[in-house]
Amino acid sequence: MAVHRTYKLPCQELDREKIVAAAAVIADSLPEVKVDVEGKSSTSVRYYFAIPWVVARQWEDAELDRWYAPGRPPVADPPWIEIAFLHLEADQHVCTHDLFLMQADMGHSSNGIVWNLAVEILNRFCQHWQIEPDL
Repeated sequence: MAVHRTYKLPCQELDREKIVAAAAVIADSLPEVKVDVEGKSSTSVRYYFAIPWVVARQWEDAELDRWYAPGRPPVADPPWIEIAFLHLEADQHVCTHDLFLMQADMGHSSNGIVWNLAVEILNRFCQHWQIEPDL
């Protein structure tokens, strides 16, 4: 079963410059974490945070090492956390107004391996913007 966390953001547009600035601040707040952006479109943008082992071990338990044990399927090294920002346009059947979402999904990138830190990164976006998003 995949676990995900999706926040409804209190905004009226997918402001890429604002998101880029926040992602840089968040990456700088974690030692040696790098951030890269991909998948830019009119309705979505995805950020990938490369997580050094020293940082990953601070947030995760011993299960982290088991992902990299001999005989296991290959896993990204270092692990990458994917955070997506989405704009869903209004739909008369689902929602009558546009939605702006921020999400992490355990099934994407290495999110499942470093889930505690993925949730922390989501929380740091919220703290940076000083918002209490809807879950």
